Amino acid sequence: MDKDRVELLIKSVIRTDGYLNYANTKSTILLTLASGVLATASLNLSKLLPLSLDKLSTSSFVSFSFFLVIGVLINILSVVRTLKAISPYLKNSDKENIFSFVDIVHYNSSSDTYSEKIKKLDYSHLGEQLTSLNYNLSVGLLDKYKNQRRAIILLKISMASFFLSIVVPWFFYCFDISLTEKGPIVIMLLFIISLVVFIVFLLTLIIYLLYLGKDKK
Repeated sequence: MDKDRVELLIKSVIRTDGYLNYANTKSTILLTLASGVLATASLNLSKLLPLSLDKLSTSSFVSFSFFLVIGVLINILSVVRTLKAISPYLKNSDKENIFSFVDIVHYNSSSDTYSEKIKKLDYSHLGEQLTSLNYNLSVGLLDKYKNQRRAIILLKISMASFFLSIVVPWFFYCFDISLTEKGPIVIMLLFIISLVVFIVFLLTLIIYLLYLGKDKK
């Protein structure tokens, strides 16, 4: 491989390594955001309800608890995905290269073995080594970005669930089912609306799970 191509590969490796550092920084921000949303929701959502928890109607309390629990669980999944994105990529390359610290340990039993390989390496094979390194770094980078994308989607779903945990109880409260003269009609209307919201929420989760399965393939 000629000198120009080797220099191009070196620049590409530096660029990929820079993206890896940026991905880790982005993951830290996502983790902070997800943790902040979870803490805020756990401590303050009940304060936004029309009544205290012990005075809420059964329907309001159940809807609040349901969406709150769903939101917390999905938020935790988002945190788990973010932690996976932060985790160091320690998979060795399919083809050994002398630059990756993972490959150095994986393919060499001692420093002497590694030293001998360095001595035998000539410039003509340097490009192959850099290509192997850049490919392995790119695989790790893509894996981090995929986990970040999934974490963001899960975080959005959890925030939507937290929002519904406030909106639905207020909805029940405003209609005041227990006092209205058209109780059966309102109950039926609320049941239909709640069912639609639940179906939309469930479909969102199913689509996301299908997306994960397709992504893994």
